[in-house]
Amino acid sequence: SGLGADSVEVGAVIGIGSLIATLVYLPGGFVAQYGYHKWQTVILHGLHTISTGTFVMATSWWHVVPGVFVQNFVALLAPAVNSFLTRIADEERIGVARLYSVIGSAQFVAMTVSPPVGGWVAREFGDGAVFPLALIGCGLSVTMMAMLRSHTGPSRVDDMGAPLDPAASAAPSTTTRPSAFSQGWDVYRSLLAMPVIRMLLATSLAIHASIHLAVQFAPLFLREEYGFDSAAIGWTGSAASAGAALLVLLIDRVRRRRGLLVAMYVACALTAAHYVLILSSPLLAVQLVGYAGRGAMAALGPLITVALTYRCPRSQVAGGVALLATAAGVAAIIFPPLGGWLYSIDPRAPFAMAVVVIGGAQFLVWRTFRARREGAIPHHPIAP
Repeated sequence: SGLGADSVEVGAVIGIGSLIATLVYLPGGFVAQYGYHKWQTVILHGLHTISTGTFVMATSWWHVVPGVFVQNFVALLAPAVNSFLTRIADEERIGVARLYSVIGSAQFVAMTVSPPVGGWVAREFGDGAVFPLALIGCGLSVTMMAMLRSHTGPSRVDDMGAPLDPAASAAPSTTTRPSAFSQGWDVYRSLLAMPVIRMLLATSLAIHASIHLAVQFAPLFLREEYGFDSAAIGWTGSAASAGAALLVLLIDRVRRRRGLLVAMYVACALTAAHYVLILSSPLLAVQLVGYAGRGAMAALGPLITVALTYRCPRSQVAGGVALLATAAGVAAIIFPPLGGWLYSIDPRAPFAMAVVVIGGAQFLVWRTFRARREGAIPHHPIAP
């Protein structure tokens, strides 16, 4: 908007970018079958860096449009990134869930610190001064990704993550590798034939539906209904980021002690509590507590991804992640307009509906784990 775009143009660019990301997730599963997951990860971060560079040089709002589209198009490589992280966790015996929780917490620590820093830079030197700092950060990210070990040798774990005998893992494969395209379709068909994967997809859709029904309307509600100013709303954003940085780690601790089902229940309950507290009190202190609890949303996506990695072969993780991301993308396209329509009828309606939907997600979580008890979900050998 600082480059002259009005609200309609800003919304159109963001909406089209989200649509692009949603459309490329499934093709990303095919791309992941080609391997070289580390270098696909480096390319993803490199394209983000190039996109940020276009923001630095922009003098009009439409100059940033290509960069926004590229940033969303690189979602094509997201399944390969998840496969790379899963293999690192397996080979280094870290644990998939623990690796995701540490990465997620680090991300939200940065998101807690960077907005105040960016705001100060923008106030002192202008909005455009923020992007060179972002460009430096992206460049550092690419450099550090390139320094990681590729893990391109024979896997030391089997297709379900269990350790292999070293002699067996070193033996050359005599199996003819199918084309990435045909293998990709086979992966999707195999995954969608599994009842537990379909349940996880429904769970992902329900969770992201509750988020996109209400979250973007929360600042507007606080401003219009409770009279919060920009400073107070900024504090709620900082509370959400700080809560996410802490809760991602705490919920992973719950998962290790009490299991994935209980961790999902805790994350869903804290998310629902955020919606309830928004409707309950105009006090800033109460809203800060609710927004800190909203940080549990950051744990929901990784928990679902971890559930998927525990319940499908490692060779199909990229395809499973692509399906989960597509479900989340569909929710991001469909439910914000529905939330806006509900808000126009009654500002409280999107939050009330979000509580109902997140309750439905909890039921789907229970059904998914009930399927495991009934034998529909293969047992994963390690769940650190």
